[in-house]
Amino acid sequence: DGISASAAMSSVDPPRRKNRKTEPFIGFGRSSASHTRQGAVISSNHEGGPVTRRAQQTLNNFCGKFVNKCYGPMMKSLKNEFRRDSVRLEESDKLVFFRIIWFFSQWWRVSRGSKSAQIESEGKKSNSAVGQLIFTMDMFTFNLVLNSTDNFHQRKKYSDLMQAVALYHEMMQLLQEMYLSKDSTEHVMALGLMDRLFYANEPLDRLPKLLSWWSPGTFTREYLCDLVELCHVTLKLLDTNSKSCQKDIPADARRKHKFKDKKKREEEERRLDAVERMKNTAAEFDVSSYFAKKIVSNQLVFMYTRLLTQYKINSHHINHHIVALFLRLCKFTIVQEDDGSGGANDMRDPGKILIGGKTVTLEPMLYNINLLTTLNDILHDVIIRRDKDYSSLLSFATLIMRHFARATESNPMLFIECLFRHPAPHRFCELSTNMYVSEELMMIAEREVLLEEQQKLMESQLDEVGEEDQMHESSEEMAPDNDEEVEFGGDGDELEETNIDSDIVATDNAGAEQEDKDPERWNGRRKFIPKRKRRPREDVDGQLTLDESSSPSSVKHLGQEDNISSDRVKRSKILRKKFATPDIPSDGEEEFVDNSASINPARLVFDDDE
Repeated sequence: DGISASAAMSSVDPPRRKNRKTEPFIGFGRSSASHTRQGAVISSNHEGGPVTRRAQQTLNNFCGKFVNKCYGPMMKSLKNEFRRDSVRLEESDKLVFFRIIWFFSQWWRVSRGSKSAQIESEGKKSNSAVGQLIFTMDMFTFNLVLNSTDNFHQRKKYSDLMQAVALYHEMMQLLQEMYLSKDSTEHVMALGLMDRLFYANEPLDRLPKLLSWWSPGTFTREYLCDLVELCHVTLKLLDTNSKSCQKDIPADARRKHKFKDKKKREEEERRLDAVERMKNTAAEFDVSSYFAKKIVSNQLVFMYTRLLTQYKINSHHINHHIVALFLRLCKFTIVQEDDGSGGANDMRDPGKILIGGKTVTLEPMLYNINLLTTLNDILHDVIIRRDKDYSSLLSFATLIMRHFARATESNPMLFIECLFRHPAPHRFCELSTNMYVSEELMMIAEREVLLEEQQKLMESQLDEVGEEDQMHESSEEMAPDNDEEVEFGGDGDELEETNIDSDIVATDNAGAEQEDKDPERWNGRRKFIPKRKRRPREDVDGQLTLDESSSPSSVKHLGQEDNISSDRVKRSKILRKKFATPDIPSDGEEEFVDNSASINPARLVFDDDE
């Protein structure tokens, strides 16, 4: 009735496996009745008959008596031997120990689920969900099994690993029954085991590792069925416990414990009861984050797809677990549609939602060639169309194919994307849903807009500078005419304008330029220092004159006397500052240097070249 059975798949030997891609499973000829559709493997000759039924009834009675009277004491003794690491233990004893626990755990679960079998203890109905099997539902047994999975995988003992995983699956099934038990003691024990397995700082959970270790052509189909059932039971148990704890504990209390300091939180946890503390931890546990970060991967979809190819052999509940996980992926939202209020279910950081983005789920992960081919075969299978056991599978296949057809209408690139495996599934789902408008593209577009604005700003600033220069040039043009000469009057100290002989000034300037070409007349700073006193040219009246073609800097001050008053010196300095502003020297040109200290103020001469 559900106990592991062995039978030949057919009278003809199966073809030899060529490679891992053509046949991902090993171990033809052996199958578990709990994982196989009735009549798919076990032939009708082995199903019924008086001898077979009588043998099964005898085995069932023996198991009931053994569990009620012998299971507890024997498991205690064996655990003590393993705890002490006794020398009497052999290398294969651990595997035998696992197989005994696995057999009776599966028998207990299947026999309690059948309507004909009713388990009674000493003539009275028991409220216990696990009975004497509770002796192996402790942390020592869990640690022994989980550590053995790591050891077997490191040593590549895949057959031993399959037995350990099968036991781990049965123990999780019993843990779920303990959690739902009417016995308060078993319920509290289940909370303690779940707290250590999932909610502790260093959880013992091995499900994500076991899912990542699977590879085609290495394990049997029974091992993959155990993994699928283990994943289904684990997620279901976590969802149930999380919802129950959130109802029991108010949200304000959870928020209060969550945001307090560690010291205060530890003090309050010491005061709380152990059960209340475990419920607080379970209420804060994020099942969605656990599923998205540790369970979901391309490896998971590929593994489930490989098992779905055996849909004719799989039992009804195995196909149901596969469909349930795929539907969970379709409904799992990673980005909520941006409606201006901010999605509460958004798995990303705030402010990273795409502008005008759609609601993004993990459904595009199912748009791969392997799954689409399998679903196409299911829809074209005429034999299963009228079978009620395949109704949910057919509905799911129709739903995915319809969604894929609609998605390709808006994004034809999905025909190409389905041929490849994407390393980042969450990012692929976002890009394919939003037509590949990613955050990087938005940042590039914003950067180009900012660069354009900056360029426009610089151009406007340059225009303003150009207008200022034009205004400055126009103001210089409006200054007094340069073709004038200024003279300090002897008696009235008044400025007079007269004309000067242009030939005399030009001759004097040419002689000065010839002497200035001498390099000895330049110092280290390339400043022109006049080393001589130029002989002034005086007109008949001894007055200061300017040539009409000369600039304000080419001025000759001719005085009648060597000694002038201090007022004239001040006026000459003011006049030099106003009209003799030097220009920036360039290569081969001279710069004006004020050497009023070494030159007689009354005999100062200002030249264009100086």
